[in-house]
Formats: sequence, structure tokens, C-alpha cells
Amino acid sequence: MPQEKSGTEYDDAARNSRQSRQNIASVPAIEIKDLTIHREGQTVLDKVSLKIEEGQSYAIIGPNGGGKTTLLKSILGLIKPDSGFVKIYGESPAVNRYMLGYVPQFHTFDFSYPISVRDMVLTGRLGHIKGIRRRYSDEDRRCAEEAMKTLGILHLADRTLSDLSGGEQQRAIIARAIVGNPKVLLLDEPTVYVDSPTEEKFHDILVELHKKMTVIMVTHDIGVISSGVDVIACLNVKMFTHYSAEITSDMILNTYKCPVDLIAHGLAHRVLHDHSALESVPEHEHEEDTEISDRDKIRCGCTEHGGGQ
Repeated sequence: MPQEKSGTEYDDAARNSRQSRQNIASVPAIEIKDLTIHREGQTVLDKVSLKIEEGQSYAIIGPNGGGKTTLLKSILGLIKPDSGFVKIYGESPAVNRYMLGYVPQFHTFDFSYPISVRDMVLTGRLGHIKGIRRRYSDEDRRCAEEAMKTLGILHLADRTLSDLSGGEQQRAIIARAIVGNPKVLLLDEPTVYVDSPTEEKFHDILVELHKKMTVIMVTHDIGVISSGVDVIACLNVKMFTHYSAEITSDMILNTYKCPVDLIAHGLAHRVLHDHSALESVPEHEHEEDTEISDRDKIRCGCTEHGGGQ
């Protein structure tokens, strides 16, 4: 029979708990320093550094193949860096990975698998279950219901995942990510395979989630960034940021290697000159807010670099 703890032991446990909370509050949610990763002789990330404070909404934009997914997997501890480090609340990903919720790219899910929404969301609790038998507890089921309620899909709990619309499937994926009550939510290209109405609803969901946790979203599509974002960074092997919600012309040019149209939800944006204009205009004139014709806007699309019309 277990012995009762003495008053002194309870006091020590309480002090340790308070100290732990104080330590967490005093360090960044995510800190990355000089992160470098090579794959098959290629540099995927080159001395990437960033610091994300608790409660921030942080967007990382950049072209396909720019290293965004690799960065997220490094934060999750799934990829070991060649140099540099990743810290989650001051500890390695191996120690504090449980603090993270992860929404992988939409196409990585097999929505034809015959599983109910409830059971799929519950799988997000597996990391919290200890022991060999790994059975869901009443607490696990309560957390699953709360997550589905937060995402507005509780009424779909017993439906098969394949029967849902694209927007409902997206919300089910996010519910699975937050069912473990993470302190940080990571989203990898969350709107790539959804339609425009679903994308609009997604921004409302993101605003609500940001009230409860730190949010980090990576995307190649500038248009999915909402006005609630605190910091925008650009990533294309190297990281470019001014630690604000502003996307500057330098960040875009360094990242996409060409001008693109900047169109974002609720964000002030600016359209840069086309290639020929950039080549012919002196450098000091690039920063002028000049009016660009529709012809120039079309020529600035550069979809092969991840930009868009």
C-alpha cells in the first residue's frame, strides 16, 4: 500500500510545479539557432534561426522545396540537424515534444480508411497513454469530445471520415492535433487541398485556436495568411524576417528570387515591379511606391517560384 506524502513532501512537490511553470514562462516557446540540415549532398536548411514567444501566431512562407516541412519536422524532433539546435520551452524536442500538436499536409492522410471521426480524433491521445494495453480512458474520450466541439464537428463524431466534405475533414485533422491540449500548434500547408469557402472558415478557426495556444503555420501561398498573424518570416533554405507582421520587398526577393504579387487576408500588401522593371530601375528606386499596370502584375506571377497571380 502506498505511503501518504508528508506535508513537507507536498510542499516540495508544489514548489517544483511552480518552478516548472516559471521556467516555461521565462523561455521562448520555440528557439532555433543556426539550424543546418543537408540531404543527399544538398543544403536544405542553412543556419536558420528564429525565436517564437509563447502566445504568438507565426507564419512562415516560402516556395515549394524551400525547407518548410523539414523545419517543422526538425521542431518535432523527427529530423536530426547536422548543426545548430532546436529548443521547445528550453528543452530538446525529445523532452518536450508532448507540448506540440501537429497538422501534417492534407494529402498525407488516407481518408478512405474506414474509421469514424471520433476514433480518428482519439488517436491524437495515444502519446498520452502509458503501458502496454494502451486503452483510452474516460479522460481521453472527454478530451476528444472537447476537441471536436471546439472545431464544430461534434455532431459528426460517429460519421465515417470518408463521408465528410473537404472542410470537415480538415477540421477533423486539426481536432486530432489539439486533442492532447498542446501549447504549440504546427500546421504544414493547411489549405492546399481545400476550396476557397473552406479556406475562409479556416482563418476563423485559426483565430480561435490562437486564443489558446501558440500557432506556427508554414505555407507557400501568401494568400492564406490572416490579419491575426504576429510575425511573418520567409524561408528558402535561409530564413528572412524582420520579426513583425510586415512582408518587405527584400524578404520576398531574397526568398522567391523574383517579384510576386502580395495578396493576403486583411494584410496591407504591395505589388512589386516585374523582372524587366527591376533590371532597368536603379536600386534606390525599387523602394518607391509606384503604381504598377495590370500587365506588369500578370508578369510578376512567377508561379514556378511559388508565387501566385
